[in-house]
Amino acid sequence: MRKPRVYFAHPELFKIPGREIETQLKGAGFEVFNPFDGPAQWAWNNNPCLATAKRVWHVDFGAILDSDALFAWVPEPSTGVAMEIYAGLFLYKKRLYIVANGYHPFIVASERTFPDTDEAIEQMKRDLGVVK
Repeated sequence: MRKPRVYFAHPELFKIPGREIETQLKGAGFEVFNPFDGPAQWAWNNNPCLATAKRVWHVDFGAILDSDALFAWVPEPSTGVAMEIYAGLFLYKKRLYIVANGYHPFIVASERTFPDTDEAIEQMKRDLGVVK
């Protein structure tokens, strides 16, 4: 049986602490797509233009579509993470797990917000049938 695939949404400014959460997700039995890995993001970082923006859009939204769930870590407001949450929840109807401090009514109203990564990961394991 394959591991459930999780799209890991988080702000670019938090890439380094995000690695710890990515490791935690992998250790819990998930295959993780990190949008900051790979040639599309590297192309954007080296040449931020319309063509590379479209490339990032297609790669990231394709990865959301191919994922079983979207795990969003939102330590501060982020337009990119908001777009990823919207795509996962409303466009692709993915299971959503948000770790945030509840700074915005839309985040709180989702009823998919968790106070910490451990609680969110445990719920995601139950929902996706991960047994370790």
